[in-house]
Amino acid sequence: MNITNIKVDNEKCQSPLSTTAKLHTLQSQMAASHFGEDHPWRMALSEIIEGASDATALEGHVDSLHKPFSWLPASLAGNADADNDTDALDAFRGITTCLQLIEMSNLDREMADPSPVLNMCDTGNLMRLAILVATEWGNKAERRISKRTADARAGGAK
Repeated sequence: MNITNIKVDNEKCQSPLSTTAKLHTLQSQMAASHFGEDHPWRMALSEIIEGASDATALEGHVDSLHKPFSWLPASLAGNADADNDTDALDAFRGITTCLQLIEMSNLDREMADPSPVLNMCDTGNLMRLAILVATEWGNKAERRISKRTADARAGGAK
């Protein structure tokens, strides 16, 4: 299945497929060498990371046999800290995969392999994706720490 041919109506459905489609679109648009805080796709990536665990049910939605995958048992469903941990697990496993592919490609090039795993453009794209995801997660952690610090100072430590 080629995900670039999939049209997703995000207003009607928030699903793992729509998130995957968004990430794929963002990855394919990653042509510039740096991104400012207000770069549109950096902001979109931040939105995806912040809302990755949010699923909006449709009115009149009919249940199906398929249930979305979750690392969490049902008893932790809706737990904000647990949801954050599962989102972090997915993000950092993705970064690990990106870095493994980059390293394999670099080693192939060093050994003069005529067909490395990734070409130079794709290697750069994956590196920038890994950098952006790591940066956004660092920013998210910083915001969470700031909020907890403010709550603690106000006497309502959570």
